[in-house]
Amino acid sequence: MMRFYDTCSGVGGFRMGMIEEGHSCIGTVEYDSKAIIAHKQLWEDTGHDWYGDIREVEGSSLPDFDVLTGGFPCFAFSIVGKREGFESKDPRATVFFEQMRIAKEKKPKYLFFENVKGLLSHDNGRSFARILSEMDKYGYDAEWQVINAQDFGYPVRRERVFIIGHKRGERTEKVFPITTGVKQDDSKTPIFQFRRGYFRVFEGYCPTLTASMGTGGNNVPMIIDNGSLRKLTPREVFRLQGVDDKYIDKLLDSGLPNSALYERAGRMVFIPIIREIAKRLK
Repeated sequence: MMRFYDTCSGVGGFRMGMIEEGHSCIGTVEYDSKAIIAHKQLWEDTGHDWYGDIREVEGSSLPDFDVLTGGFPCFAFSIVGKREGFESKDPRATVFFEQMRIAKEKKPKYLFFENVKGLLSHDNGRSFARILSEMDKYGYDAEWQVINAQDFGYPVRRERVFIIGHKRGERTEKVFPITTGVKQDDSKTPIFQFRRGYFRVFEGYCPTLTASMGTGGNNVPMIIDNGSLRKLTPREVFRLQGVDDKYIDKLLDSGLPNSALYERAGRMVFIPIIREIAKRLK
């Protein structure tokens, strides 16, 4: 069993996958008020330190842990954002460096990060090279893999890069490539998405779920149900992220409006991949 410190936690996607494989959470960092409401609804037994601003976390005040987890903000690298990278004036763009500061102070055995596929190509690869350089500077050897949720048998396209940092000198095993659990889904249910005045049809899978689902309108993917076109429900989009119904039930009881639930679902990590990686952390 590994002890992990969960940064940029959202509603707790990393935590869902990690604890299902026997690991335990010793602390949480999340600044978004809606995510905090949902997170505390899910994890009523949270008895550890909670920080809203990662810049306020002092490693010396934290208990020891084995894994630092987090999906640092992706807006600076995503093709749907401004792609300003680490040079953005938005303070969220530097969260990765705060995560590495904590790693420097606590020296966990593993770093476990997730981000958009566009991180690899941003600024002709310079942004990702900077991440690898930063990890190397603090004594971590890195490996990574782009994995699509669709390859795990879920009818949703979601390509993300998963990064594992191995503390140099520790006896750790490679995590990637991940091939177990990968399977083909044969669903032929058409999913519709409305964009800029026209419909796009995706037969057999749902397009990538995004935070913009929470802005209303036709940003939520739609499906044909009994001959009628309707939006996917919050429960359905959480299921597409691999979230178990026992967690979804609590999320739906959190008091958050559907707009916030759609947004949080769009920002989540894909749980089955988190679980598959968590199995390999020893």
